Amino acid sequence: MLVVLCNAKSSYSSPTGSILYPTAEVMERKEIRFELSLAANNGSLRSLGEKCAFLQLGFGAAEAGIDYYSVKDERSCFAFNIKFRLLKEGKENPQVAIGIMDWGSNLSATKYIALSKSFGRLSIHIGHCYSNGNWNSWTAVKHYLAEQTYIAVERFFGTSSGGAFGMYVSVDEQIELGAAIIVSDKRQFRLSVAWTFR
Repeated sequence: MLVVLCNAKSSYSSPTGSILYPTAEVMERKEIRFELSLAANNGSLRSLGEKCAFLQLGFGAAEAGIDYYSVKDERSCFAFNIKFRLLKEGKENPQVAIGIMDWGSNLSATKYIALSKSFGRLSIHIGHCYSNGNWNSWTAVKHYLAEQTYIAVERFFGTSSGGAFGMYVSVDEQIELGAAIIVSDKRQFRLSVAWTFR
C-alpha cells in the first residue's frame, strides 16, 4: 500500500491528490501549501497512530515537496516528492502527469503516472504506480457540492485493495479542513488542516 501521502482545489495527501493517491493536477506557480494530518486506526480516536506534515511548492507545470511521517511504534521519517505535468488538460484530452513519492526516505520510492479529466464540478482521476516490485492502481472521483466544499471517493487495488471517502471544506482563501475514512487492511479516520499561500 502507498503511504499517505482539472480544476479541483488541493486535497488530502498532497495539494493535488485525491485522498491517498496523487492525481495529474499540479499546483499553480508560486503556490505554497502546508498541511497537517492525524489518523486514528481501527476506528478509535484514542489510537492516533499516524501524524503527518506536508510542505509543497508549485512551479506551474511541476511541483515538489517534503513530507514528514510519524507512525506509532515505527520510525519517523522525511520523504521527498516531485511531479511533472506531461500534457495539459484540453477539451478532448485528460491531463497527464508523472511523479515520484516517498523518495530518499526509509520508505520505498514510488513512481507513478496519473490522468485527470474535469467535467464541470466533477473530476475523474486514474493512476498506476510501481513500488517495491509491486504494481498498484487507483481511481478517484472529486465532486464540488459548492464552491468551497467537495467530496472525494477513491478505490485502490493491487497488492493492497480498499477504498476511501473524504469531505473537504475551504474556510477561506487559505484554510482547508478535511475528514476521510479509509478502509483497506486497517480502518482509519483522518483529519487534516491545510494552509495555502499564493
